[in-house]
Amino acid sequence: MKKNKTNIYVIRNTINKNLVRKGYSMQASYFQTDNGYIDYVYTDLEKDELVFVVIAENYSKDFSKGINPLFKCFERNVFSVARWYITTRVRKKTRWRIDFIEAYIKGGKIFVKTKNNAFNSSKIDLEEAV
Repeated sequence: MKKNKTNIYVIRNTINKNLVRKGYSMQASYFQTDNGYIDYVYTDLEKDELVFVVIAENYSKDFSKGINPLFKCFERNVFSVARWYITTRVRKKTRWRIDFIEAYIKGGKIFVKTKNNAFNSSKIDLEEAV
């Protein structure tokens, strides 16, 4: 008997396929440290920059209310994980950004909102740590 795929699996699989189609190359998935996690780490081959992707599955109908509070919760943790990844895995100065993707399934369709460079990178300088 075939196991049913959950909504989270379908959302993440769809987002991954779309990013690969856009010219991104996956470096890591569900990268976790003691301080938090990042869902995906990609390299944008066109712009030659490291992209940290955080995915939020929204279970309500209203997109706008769901995405903003998550910024406040995730910001410090995402930066610390990104800093750790760059200092231990990359070990050189590199361009980087953090993308926040919110997804919602309604009636079998996946609705996705992407916010590129979601966090203000001037607050924590990752290049300073390298």
